[in-house]
Amino acid sequence: MIWLLLQPRGKQVGYVKLNLLYNGFVYKEELEKQLERLQRQRTARLDSLKLGLEGLQRSDPSTFREQREYFYRMQEQFGQEQQALAQEYDRKIWKQLNQYVSDYGKAEGYDLLLGADGNGTLMYADEGLDITETLKSYVNQRYKGQPR
Repeated sequence: MIWLLLQPRGKQVGYVKLNLLYNGFVYKEELEKQLERLQRQRTARLDSLKLGLEGLQRSDPSTFREQREYFYRMQEQFGQEQQALAQEYDRKIWKQLNQYVSDYGKAEGYDLLLGADGNGTLMYADEGLDITETLKSYVNQRYKGQPR
């Protein structure tokens, strides 16, 4: 089924390239850096455990087995925590973006803002309706607490 959206006369319509808006959002960049920092810390911890394992393998095989199991549990736990945190950050980013986009739409008198994400939900739109760069600037200013 194909749906056609016709712009009613006098109505203001725009669209946003969601991937550009998301990837250009300063809040996303900040959370990404936090996630990378945590990943580096966890990798260093695992590297330290692994180094300790190498010495135990030769000197104390029973302790080596215990420590190896501990290493594998930590490795799995860190992976699960990293994935959960990435999902939580993604949810926070979209929640904030959605609020800013809504605020922008209301403030600028838009009747309809569409999100183009490349999956076919927006098949064509005149480039004159693309407000991605303007909106990206707006959300970053809002996030930084700067007036528009």
